[in-house]
Amino acid sequence: MDASRKLSENRSIRHQIEQLEQRFFVGREREIATFETYINDTSLPHRIINFYGTGGIGKSYLLNELRRRTLQQGVFFILIDSHDLVLTVESFCEHLLHLLCDVCEIERSTIQQERSSNVESCLHNIHKLIGQQRLVIALDTYEEMGSIDYWLRETFMGQLHQQVLFLVAGRIPLQNAWTANPAWARLILKVQLSDLDRASVVEYLDRCSLQEEQQGDVIWDISKGYPLTLSLLAAMADSTQTKQLYKMNEAEILPLVIKRWLLEVPEADLRLLVEAAAIARQFNQEFLAFIIGETISQQAFDQLIQLSFVKRIERGWMLHDMVRESIQRELRVRAPQRFETIRHNCILYYYEKIVGRIGIKQLGWETSELYYYVSGSMIRTMVYEESTFIVRFETLRYEELNEAREYIRKRKLDSKESVIKIFDPGVNRLVDYSISSELSILGLMALEKLDELFALGKDVLSIARNEQGETVGLSAMIPIHYKTLPFLMVEPFSRAYFHSLNEASIASLSVPEHDSAGWYNQIIDVVDFGNPALRNAAAYQLFNYLLAGELLVGSPPPLPYVYRVHELVGIEYIPEMYHYEYGAKFPATYYVVDTRKEKLAVFLDKLLTQAGISKRIKPNVTQKQNSRITELTPREQEIAIQLVEGSTNNEIATALFLSEISVKKHLTSIFRKFDVKNRTQLAKHLNQANKAAE
Repeated sequence: MDASRKLSENRSIRHQIEQLEQRFFVGREREIATFETYINDTSLPHRIINFYGTGGIGKSYLLNELRRRTLQQGVFFILIDSHDLVLTVESFCEHLLHLLCDVCEIERSTIQQERSSNVESCLHNIHKLIGQQRLVIALDTYEEMGSIDYWLRETFMGQLHQQVLFLVAGRIPLQNAWTANPAWARLILKVQLSDLDRASVVEYLDRCSLQEEQQGDVIWDISKGYPLTLSLLAAMADSTQTKQLYKMNEAEILPLVIKRWLLEVPEADLRLLVEAAAIARQFNQEFLAFIIGETISQQAFDQLIQLSFVKRIERGWMLHDMVRESIQRELRVRAPQRFETIRHNCILYYYEKIVGRIGIKQLGWETSELYYYVSGSMIRTMVYEESTFIVRFETLRYEELNEAREYIRKRKLDSKESVIKIFDPGVNRLVDYSISSELSILGLMALEKLDELFALGKDVLSIARNEQGETVGLSAMIPIHYKTLPFLMVEPFSRAYFHSLNEASIASLSVPEHDSAGWYNQIIDVVDFGNPALRNAAAYQLFNYLLAGELLVGSPPPLPYVYRVHELVGIEYIPEMYHYEYGAKFPATYYVVDTRKEKLAVFLDKLLTQAGISKRIKPNVTQKQNSRITELTPREQEIAIQLVEGSTNNEIATALFLSEISVKKHLTSIFRKFDVKNRTQLAKHLNQANKAAE
């Protein structure tokens, strides 16, 4: 690295944040010592150190501290957070190579010329870059990487040189497939992160300039060394307030502490930024300005990203998961309209990105982000009740086929009726759906050819487990390409659809194996659809494919609940095409979702309309008028719409969570841009624009 570049980086905000984070890092001596032992001795048996612990325990901060220490020793360290990825093999490989170029200070063009989308190319470049140099690859929030878990374990990690040390951090320890195989189990060293001891808490408070002994005693008694609560209490820095929390339990403390902290932020504008950032999964200055409809000064943005619970990630910044989730819950209750407005703007931001670039570039990242915000609404519709435990599907291994067979056997023996509640916006109330014991196991018929399904590809079958490790779900998603088409043409549940296609359509689906044309959803089954966590898992498994930019076909059992939910999320069925493979009493039809190329925009339009989200209206008016309208900021457009509807300044302020002074300032700006003098003239101009657009 040349001297000028190093000097520039040392003066950057990011460098200052790194220094502050290192200054406030305390404790974890045992974990650091363990890591440094493995860095210095490659003969030790473990190649994976698995740091795990509850949210807010400090896993990400520990990984960052290890990264800083490692780089100081001249060892390459790559930190990958699941939040930075579209969770596909191709995205992972591309992201890893991108980070390697940064760390190794190699020109990206050197890699780009040799890189293809396959894993062999990725592994080749890694070996070429590191040679015999020690390399650490850290995977953060690993619990979110379920869709590539099988590939990471069985293909990626298994083929890398022993010079590579893996750190895997998540809320739960590596288990199931990782520990079922004795060979893998021997390579894993599990390290559970616990709360900080009292000495570390005292040291942290001292670094925060909180040296009053009584104040320290109260903070210790409340936090018990739990890092997230500790940092928030230290931020409050008021012994009177902290004493009020003395007798509360942990579940009561976190929301109250965050609420109190928000009240202590001196500027109202900064509080609004924090709340908007909490609704966003991740953000940068442009995105945040779009979703709040206001220009954000560099000073205000710098204030935000320097807060202790805001962390830097590859594509921007994000709030700590626990803080973000707590603020979201509080906002849904206190300001539901503001919450929905900002969430809608998040959706619109990525919608406009996607629609504007279809056919120009790959849109995996933008589609993944849009999916996050849209699916949140869908999940709430499908699941309604919140679940305390997250269940996700992961790829089924050959060794687990017997476990899958046992799941099917027990499901048939123990079938029971389920009652499901969903919020149906069509009737604006909760609706109960009943699934009889007979109907609940119809989907298992699609899993009878388990061995044949497994043979179609390693990623066809997926398994879900609960907190106790028990199997609670099976899924079969068949990729559509030239190798699987013969099976799909004769398989009872899929053949009616594929036989209905003409030769040209079949030819378009007969693509190479590594470039599938889409997916056939054979079945997504869980042991009890009455369980919110299991419905959540089934929904996420479906949404992983729904916005993938490919063809998605399926024919689930004819359950009113499933059909209604599919309708609510924009899935349409082919009414004239039936089959009776679930039994003579249960005619089933097919759905087809085609999001390939330009068709993605059509589906997104329908999806947003179904979700009750209005897209921004950009009237097709004269060039002069249009140039003026596009000059309006998102917030000014919202105010203009309210004005046309006849709202007063006070009503606009209430609807958009602004002060009347802010509304007046925006109106002055709009008057200037439209060259008008008052509300009446502005309304006339806007009405003319709307008429021209009709």
